[in-house]
Parts: sequence; C-alpha cells; structure tokens
Amino acid sequence: MTNINIFLASSLEELAEDREALGNYIRKLNDIYMDRGIYFRLYECEYENVAMSIEKRKQEEYNKKIYDSQLFVVLFYNKAGEYTVEEFDTAYQSFKESGSPAIITCFRQGEGYEPKQSVLDFMKRLDEQLGHYFKRYTHIDSLKLSLLMQVKLMNLDIPIELDDSCVKVGGK
Repeated sequence: MTNINIFLASSLEELAEDREALGNYIRKLNDIYMDRGIYFRLYECEYENVAMSIEKRKQEEYNKKIYDSQLFVVLFYNKAGEYTVEEFDTAYQSFKESGSPAIITCFRQGEGYEPKQSVLDFMKRLDEQLGHYFKRYTHIDSLKLSLLMQVKLMNLDIPIELDDSCVKVGGK
C-alpha cells in the first residue's frame, strides 16, 4: 500500500465547512484508490490527539506531520492566522529542503469575503517574495478539482477523465 499524507491547514472556524467537504472528498477518493493500493492519509488538527504534547508546543507535532506529508493544502478566507501561516512556513521550509510536500495555497472568495490586512499581506508575500502561485475559489468543487489535478501530477497511474461537466476517477 502506498500512503500519501495530506496536511490540511486553515482557520478552523472560518473554513469549517470547506474543511469538512474536502475531508469527505478525500475519503471518497480513498474508496477509489484503495483498490489500487493507494491510501490518502489526511491530517486535520481537529481530529488529532489533543492531549498535552511532549514537545515544547502542540504545534510542533503538527509541524512534524507537515514534514511527513507529500501534499500540503492551505486555505485562507478573511484572515491569515498565526498558526496557519506557521504551518505554511513549515511546509515551505520542508519543500526547500527536500522538494516535498507539494504546496497548494487557496483563498476562498465570494459572499462574506472581507479580507483582513493579514490575508492581503500574505498574498503579497506569496506573489512578490516567494513567486508562489495561489488559487482563488468561490465554490468547493473548484477546490476539489485543484486537489484532484495535483494528485494526477503525482503520476499514480489512475485515469482521470472529463465527461461532460463531470470528472471521473478510475471510471467513478
């Protein structure tokens, strides 16, 4: 079995619905890919052990999981929280050191979008300092497609097809 670790970072409160929808989508992908010997392990801090850590800070445990991930997905909406930015920085450091994880950075927009300066500053940093492409999305399906296309780039030998307005993975 090939395990692919995916770390999902974002503000927990602001993007709870998107996090849940993306988690459910990854679990559906597992239904398809497991028969082919591939398992996506999703790290979501809200489902991790909340007991006191032997590390200096609990965040250090999450940061270690980022280093162990092949894919890092970070979502922003109206704020760029301290821990979410730290998780991005950890993923970026790991990427610079080892070429992994692949980093997908997405900004939710649409109804209720009123970005604080922290989000605008982070976007500017991505663009001007890091030269990192980021995606804007208004609907969860767009986010799911971005994830699926990144999985396709991992060359897992699973056919991904477009059929009318549907995307099929392994014929499903």
